[in-house]
Amino acid sequence: MPNSYMDLERYAQLFEPKASLLSGDISPNYSTLSNEVIRRVIGYFPNLKVIFLARDPVERVWSHLSMEVRYRQVSRSTRPMSTKSIGICSVEGCCCARTRAQLSRDWKRYVHPDRFRIYFFDDLQRNPD
Repeated sequence: MPNSYMDLERYAQLFEPKASLLSGDISPNYSTLSNEVIRRVIGYFPNLKVIFLARDPVERVWSHLSMEVRYRQVSRSTRPMSTKSIGICSVEGCCCARTRAQLSRDWKRYVHPDRFRIYFFDDLQRNPD
């Protein structure tokens, strides 16, 4: 889902084949959406349910850095705690640039409390049921 320009009608069409079946979308990119975009999304999908999977912040940063190396956006030789690697995670738009508290607060501002749940990724790993 694009961050700046969104065709919400077209995005909604992605879910039409499921009809009344439960369907959804998952992406760390949702954590990079601005408050304005979140407001527009919730305005278009007023019954949207949001499941926020909070991950250990250190593991989240490590995962992001590993992905950057995999996609060759960061050299494998970059030391894990170098200024360059820390800078990657403080760049605006980086999925780890905001804290879990900030991210959940941004979404909770627009999503009805009955439609917003926070779960911890570690709990999901330990007990998927």
